[in-house]
Amino acid sequence: MTEFSKIIVVAEIPPQGRVMHFESTVEERIAIAARAKLPDVDSFSIELQLQFLPKSHILQIKGFGRAKITQVCVVTLEPFEADLNFDFDCQCLEAERAKKWNDQMDSVEDYAQGGFEEVVDGRIDIGEVAVQEFILALDPYPHKPGVKADFDSATIAEEKVNPFSVLKSLKKQ
Repeated sequence: MTEFSKIIVVAEIPPQGRVMHFESTVEERIAIAARAKLPDVDSFSIELQLQFLPKSHILQIKGFGRAKITQVCVVTLEPFEADLNFDFDCQCLEAERAKKWNDQMDSVEDYAQGGFEEVVDGRIDIGEVAVQEFILALDPYPHKPGVKADFDSATIAEEKVNPFSVLKSLKKQ
């Protein structure tokens, strides 16, 4: 079971498709924050549109996620709140069919275009997919609004404290 487990039973999706919405609980948000290494996730929700592709067993899931999170600024090390919106789009296929399809892919490019999330025992955990996409959407170097890294000052300070500057002075003597 994952932090935000939302199991979809594929057989229950009508031919015309289905729209679904999921909100996280406090416990799920705590677990998502721990997995994403964030101080806090104040809200987390996803909206899904599920539709079978014409004349196929392939389930296409288009999702949109929203989260209110607390991150730590890489410059000031201060926590700050941010809103994060992320989209995801995946295709799902029964495990045996997906394995056959994925085994036929000749290259990484083909796999990226044809790789499937596997439906196991007629079910898929779309919550796990959403959490993975959420983590990928996070800024790896978050900056508090209005804060900029001043790399020029850091470089100048580094040059002043350069341990090799002592060698320069020895060479001059």
